[in-house]
Amino acid sequence: MPLYETTLVIDSLLEETVITEKVQKYVDLVTKAGAVDLQVDRRGVRKLAYDIKGKDGQWRTQADYTFLFYEAPGTAVNILEKQLLLDEDMLRTMTVRYDRMPPATPADLNAIEAVDSSRDDDEERGRGDRERVKDTGVDVDALEEEEEG
Repeated sequence: MPLYETTLVIDSLLEETVITEKVQKYVDLVTKAGAVDLQVDRRGVRKLAYDIKGKDGQWRTQADYTFLFYEAPGTAVNILEKQLLLDEDMLRTMTVRYDRMPPATPADLNAIEAVDSSRDDDEERGRGDRERVKDTGVDVDALEEEEEG
């Protein structure tokens, strides 16, 4: 069976318990349809890259993200996607099929996020790429002069 990753972008104006119930509903649905090795990665409320209009006509700037990783037959994915399309609280969904490369596990995603957040901390403290180059012993000012000259 192929590996799949489904991303659920859920309206963040819902109560936390309602969001949890919705995620559990879709986990149960895909499991009953034949999915195995199901992993759920709840990422919580995140800022959207662009505003999305909700069912009430108001624009949303943030949403709750959940990732489902699983092995399933194609029919299970079809069943899941049909139900997701009918749910008005789903702002966006996306399912990706992996033919060769297995999806990253939630632990891998957390490790990547930790590295990204440490980079953000460096930039907030004024240590961007320039400071990292200086830490390696390369004279940044000399490189800039060579580029200009």
